[in-house]
Amino acid sequence: MANRKIAALMLMLLMAISIIPAAVMGDSESETEKQNSLADKCTSEGGETRYNYDHTERLCIFPDGSVCSLVELSSGECTKGECAAECGAIGTRSEGWYDCNNKLLFWENCEGQTVPSVDNDTETKDKTEEKVDNETQDEMTAVISPHGAEVRLLQLEKAITANILKGEKVVNYILNKTPSANVTAANKILDDMALLLDEVKAANTTGTGEELAQEYVDLKSDAITLTQQFRKAVKDLIPAGDRDELMRRLNSIKHPQLDKLDNAISEATHLYNADQVKAIFTSLGITDEALIKAVEDGTATKEQIKTAIKAALADMTPEQKKEALLKLREALSKKAVSHRAAIANALANRFERQSQRWEERSQTFLNKSLEAEAHNQTVKSLVMEEVSERAQEMSDDFEEKAGELRDMIQERLKERERNGNATKDSEGNESDLGED
Repeated sequence: MANRKIAALMLMLLMAISIIPAAVMGDSESETEKQNSLADKCTSEGGETRYNYDHTERLCIFPDGSVCSLVELSSGECTKGECAAECGAIGTRSEGWYDCNNKLLFWENCEGQTVPSVDNDTETKDKTEEKVDNETQDEMTAVISPHGAEVRLLQLEKAITANILKGEKVVNYILNKTPSANVTAANKILDDMALLLDEVKAANTTGTGEELAQEYVDLKSDAITLTQQFRKAVKDLIPAGDRDELMRRLNSIKHPQLDKLDNAISEATHLYNADQVKAIFTSLGITDEALIKAVEDGTATKEQIKTAIKAALADMTPEQKKEALLKLREALSKKAVSHRAAIANALANRFERQSQRWEERSQTFLNKSLEAEAHNQTVKSLVMEEVSERAQEMSDDFEEKAGELRDMIQERLKERERNGNATKDSEGNESDLGED
């Protein structure tokens, strides 16, 4: 029994380190190069890549509908045709693609489809909003601490940077194939992405858990919206027969800024993990500055941390172990409750905040338009004015969504009140009948 309790304690301790350890800084191959190498293995076998629902795993989707993670495909643990993806939970909020072990791959309206899409364009707006809610809730566990917020914002900065680089490559590809193609809408969206990138870089990593969560939710929601808008803007400009070639080019994209961000993400992740380990060690009365420093440097392993914890537990009496277990459970429970509250509040008023943010962007672009006009830059002025108008349309759209959400909440409250009154009436009638 004691051993099971110790095992449970160890599991909770290791779960507390919630960000996947980043690559050691001394590795000869960057994370970007590793990902490109894995993607090449997928495309060489006729597959195409897509991230899973929470962006933690990159998948290879084959034409026959089978799917493997890039890591397992590379190691030989999974092969083409071995694990077929199936559309599941049809008609529910969980509708999407699941692998042969019933593991969720991604949310999508997939009824009647036999093979997962690669470009995500089949997702509806409702599914997009649900995706933001579900995957972001998982990610925000880390966001609610300063170092965790730094990690997530750097990851978001990298994703937006990569999307801008890929977007520019897509536009150039289109113009090389069809010089007369109208890519104005696509370029405007890339301008929006650049502005969003500046906002992410300037984002605050200090403040309350709720403030950090709200900031992350808003920025990520905008990033997803712009990415989907760009895909729709260019989809009809790319001949179907050219898409595989273009995907290969995009998968092999490299840039010094992406490598720089990989390194920054690794460093921030090590600091976040060190904070988690330090908190665990403090709760158990462990003092090991050398190991904490090794975690900060990214050279420590979970096995070393487990060894330190086991050594501390070995010196405890059964009662002390029991007390440590209860103390840790209580601490993790309080942390979970606090995080859930912050996340719920961050998601609740997302549309109102997004409406305000897009209105501010509209004003920013309008100011740039006026500045360009003052310098006789007529073309730039007109472009900035159009972008400003589109940002205002986005603001109005989110304001409308916020109104719809408020109406839905009010209707649910009224319905609950009606149901409550009906229940009371029913109980009253039953009481009258009983008295008769």
